Amino acid sequence: MRLRFLVVFLFSFFSNCFFAAPVVSEQALMAYNRYADAYVVLADSNTYYTYQLKAQKWEKHQYVLDAAQSFTDLISAYYILPVSKDRIYLIHNGCGIVLELYKGRLQRIDHSFAHRNQFGAVAYAFKGQPYMFGGYGFFDTKNVHTSYHPVLGEWLEVDEYSKQRPGPRQGSFVVREKSQIYLIGGHTEDHPQKLNFIPEIWRYNIRQKRWIFMGDLTPTWHAALANTNQTTPIGSYLINSDDEVWELDAKQNRVRRYKQPFYFSVRKWLVSKDRNWVLMAIDRSNSSGFELMVKRKENVLGNPIQVDKMYIKASWYRALSYQDLFYLSLLLPLFILGLWFYSKRSWKHIRFLPNSNKLQEKDFEATEWRFLQELQKQGQLELSAVHTYMNEDGLSYDALKKRRETFLKNLRIKIALVAHLQIDSVLMEVRHPQDRRVKIVVWNEELELG
Repeated sequence: MRLRFLVVFLFSFFSNCFFAAPVVSEQALMAYNRYADAYVVLADSNTYYTYQLKAQKWEKHQYVLDAAQSFTDLISAYYILPVSKDRIYLIHNGCGIVLELYKGRLQRIDHSFAHRNQFGAVAYAFKGQPYMFGGYGFFDTKNVHTSYHPVLGEWLEVDEYSKQRPGPRQGSFVVREKSQIYLIGGHTEDHPQKLNFIPEIWRYNIRQKRWIFMGDLTPTWHAALANTNQTTPIGSYLINSDDEVWELDAKQNRVRRYKQPFYFSVRKWLVSKDRNWVLMAIDRSNSSGFELMVKRKENVLGNPIQVDKMYIKASWYRALSYQDLFYLSLLLPLFILGLWFYSKRSWKHIRFLPNSNKLQEKDFEATEWRFLQELQKQGQLELSAVHTYMNEDGLSYDALKKRRETFLKNLRIKIALVAHLQIDSVLMEVRHPQDRRVKIVVWNEELELG
């Protein structure tokens, strides 16, 4: 009896040791499942591994491949995309064919075909549906946005609500932050020298279905990312570059640069959604395949050696759509024309004298000039005296008062423009010193009549 318990214990111990660091082929498909907070690795035609971050251990699973495609075809022409806690999709790189790994069976579930229209697209999942944006197919780069509908078994184009969207591109880097997708860079064509790089950052709100242009990559990261291949269509958080590892954080507008770990060679990185954990596919120098290891990111990379700004934020006019710019181009001439008519109506024909306190008769109407002459002569006039310069038969007192106010207002504006004075200080109205019920208009001593 004791011997049996000892055998069971030893078998369990060595099994756990073995699964603590699985070894898989270099072609194995692997991804982080944000819905289960776990890593999933499709190792071969009947085995896959999962690593639950909460449990901190590897688990080995068996599955049945029930599809016309061989496992060799799957690892060369498909990518892996978790869409829920227990459903893993394998999707054709060019869009179309979809296989589902669920309850120990990997089988085809779509009613579509191999579109071959979105090679190099970026992909993400939301509420059990996979999405793809951009890519290349049939001799053209696209900016098509598609989603797979499990009930229909077909791919349909996404109805977006924003007026603008990224232009055609392929091979972009993608970073997801909750319900926000950050699209970084990309190429207009698959050029061997990595020309035609698009140094743009776009943010897509999955819930609102709206794109926002964030800005352009800084010159440093424009050059760096232009010569770097897309690591995976579903997440580019950590990127290998010679002796450094780059962490893309578009939400904080930062690129963190780390030193490569010197004690092992990491070929692939998969980062958890909280950026605290990493799955490393470690190159085995003495044999083929990758050794898989999950560690806290800070324990592997330490502190960044440098933190750079990723992009230059877009100016407000760059965020406008072509439709908005078109409407603005129509409204701007009307606005300018309205200002011109307003200026003509308000100031009429005035010849402005540069900083002169000497008023000229030709700048004023006859009635205005006679009033100014009388005001200068008397020094001050009661407001009722102004009525004599505009009195007409049949006018009511209210109408006469309104004309007086308009007459004095226009006169003050003219004098302020000609003499370069504050309008509030021109021909001021004050109370009569002997009768506070009466208002008078006071002449400005600094003014002269020419």
